[in-house]
Amino acid sequence: MTYRARGRSITEVIIAVVLVSFLTGFVFVLCIGNYFRAKRAMERQRHRRLVKLAERNGNGMVSSPRSQSSSEYSEKSAE
Repeated sequence: MTYRARGRSITEVIIAVVLVSFLTGFVFVLCIGNYFRAKRAMERQRHRRLVKLAERNGNGMVSSPRSQSSSEYSEKSAE
């Protein structure tokens, strides 16, 4: 069954394909934009968390919580 059998002209078929392509591209661009926005927000949140952790430690230096836990582990294993 072709489009011509359903009474559609080639112009209508082209318009339908263009419309579907536009909508698909539009949704795709929205998804990509949302991904990068969420990635940026995650980095900002991570930076804020590290700054707050550094302020709590009082040394003013941003350090990783993983490096602290590994140093505690090495101190316990040395005892």
